Amino acid sequence: MIAEKLRTKQKNFRRTIRRTAEKHKSIDDNIGDNAKPIYDGVADIEGYLKSDPKIMWLLKEPYDESGKFTGGGWSFISNIFNDPKSNNPNKPKDCFWTSTMWQLIIQINYAIHNGYRPWGDIPPIDNEIANEIKKSAYINLSKMPADSKSSNSRLSDCYQIWKDTIFRQIDIYKPDIIIFGKTFQFFKDNPRFKGATLCKKTRKKWPVLAYISKDNTILIEAYHPARKGGENSNKSGRNYVDNIIKAVKYAMQNK
Repeated sequence: MIAEKLRTKQKNFRRTIRRTAEKHKSIDDNIGDNAKPIYDGVADIEGYLKSDPKIMWLLKEPYDESGKFTGGGWSFISNIFNDPKSNNPNKPKDCFWTSTMWQLIIQINYAIHNGYRPWGDIPPIDNEIANEIKKSAYINLSKMPADSKSSNSRLSDCYQIWKDTIFRQIDIYKPDIIIFGKTFQFFKDNPRFKGATLCKKTRKKWPVLAYISKDNTILIEAYHPARKGGENSNKSGRNYVDNIIKAVKYAMQNK
C-alpha cells in the first residue's frame, strides 16, 4: 500500500470513530455528554510502511487530564511528542515519550527493528530512537477518554462497542505483529483470532505468550506496559522488555 492511500484511509476513518463514539456515549452513563474521542492510529505513515516487521500496540483506554470520562477531541498521533492535555508551562511538552510506559514501548519497538536486541544492548532513548513510537500503530480498545485505571468488566463492555471498529483498523494497517497490553483476553475468542497457534511462552516474571493467527499475524499476549512502574533500569521493566522481544523473535522465526 502506498503511503498516501493509507494516510487517506486513516483520515477518513475518523468518521467511523466519531459515529461509534456517539453510540458509546448513548449507552455508557460514565461518559460525559461533552466527551469526544481521542483518535489513534499511525503518526509516521511512511515509516510504518517501511518497517519490517510492522508493529501494532493494542492497549486499553486513553486518558485525558481534563477529568474522568470527559475531554477528548484531540489526536494522539498528531500530538505524539506534545502533551495536548496540559496547560502547565512547567510540564515537559514531550511527556508522552518521557514516561516509563512509553519508554518501554520505544525500547521494544527499537529492539524488534534492530535485530531483536536484548534490553542491555538497547541504547539510551533520544529523540531519534523515540521516533519508534511514530513508526508503529497505536490502537486503544476504547477511543473515549476514561479513568487512568480500567476494570475488566468495563473493558469487556468497551470491547463489545468498539470491536468492529478495531478489526477494521487491523484490516487498514495490516500489522505483522499485534502486541496486546492486557487486552488479549477480550479478543482471543473472536473468530478472527480463535484457533491461533500458541508457539511460545516465557517462564519468567511478567510471562508473555506468542500466538500465530490463521492469517499468519503474530499475536503477543502481555501485561500492559504501564503495569511495570519504576524506572526503566529496574528488573521488572527489563524482564517485560526482554520477554516480549524473545517471544516476537521466536514467533517470527517459526511462523
